[in-house]
Amino acid sequence: MATAGWILLVTIPLALLMLAALMYNHHLQVKEKNKAQARVVRQKAYSLLEALEYLIQVDNHRDIQKLVLKRVEDLYARANDMAGGETKDTGFDPAPFRARIEEKHPIRTVMHGEQEIRYLRRQFSTVLKMLVPMVRSREISQNALHEYRSYLKTTLLRREVDTYILQGDNAAEKDNIATAANYYKAAKKRLIEFDVQFAEKSEMIKSVTDKAASLFRGEKPSEVSEDDNLSRKLAEEEPTVNEFGIPLSFSEGAKKKY
Repeated sequence: MATAGWILLVTIPLALLMLAALMYNHHLQVKEKNKAQARVVRQKAYSLLEALEYLIQVDNHRDIQKLVLKRVEDLYARANDMAGGETKDTGFDPAPFRARIEEKHPIRTVMHGEQEIRYLRRQFSTVLKMLVPMVRSREISQNALHEYRSYLKTTLLRREVDTYILQGDNAAEKDNIATAANYYKAAKKRLIEFDVQFAEKSEMIKSVTDKAASLFRGEKPSEVSEDDNLSRKLAEEEPTVNEFGIPLSFSEGAKKKY
């Protein structure tokens, strides 16, 4: 009996210590998992913030931009909760972005070539994907989703087509007929394949067709204004994107490493 008692006195504390160690290890694993998930959410917030920064440069639909900013705020708050933040400070200040949305500024309608057009598509796609979860959470209605989606797709098309046409005009002025024809062809193809109807679509297709036909009659594009001349635009305006199409003005404060 005495031997059994000693065994119990030794094994029970050891068992309790092992149980406590297992519970502590499980707690650490859960904590690390939550931190990893929080980093993923923060990365989503950062990507969406990058899209917002670019959207402000190329469009002025404030309602959509405010929705994007609200979504970014929500994502940073969720990441803070997942990481076990003891305060409400998420490390993100929306005030500068809110001020930029409200201020009046010129909108860029001409992209710096095909590389930036691809970047433009990627950022608009990021914003479009954001809208669906906001319908599920009832932050916006189904009708608002269709309206915003149609607007963003049409705006994207206009930016692409305007850029292709102006690049074609610029090539035609330099008697580079083959290059000009390819740009006009790309613009017309985008217009024809576009699945959202809008008022000026037929007129735009006709205009591009006429420009392409004029090339083979030996005619140059009609004289354009200073504001619409692509080469002059690109020469005069300050670069806003780097060689990869990423905005140079993107807030450094948003580029935190987690």
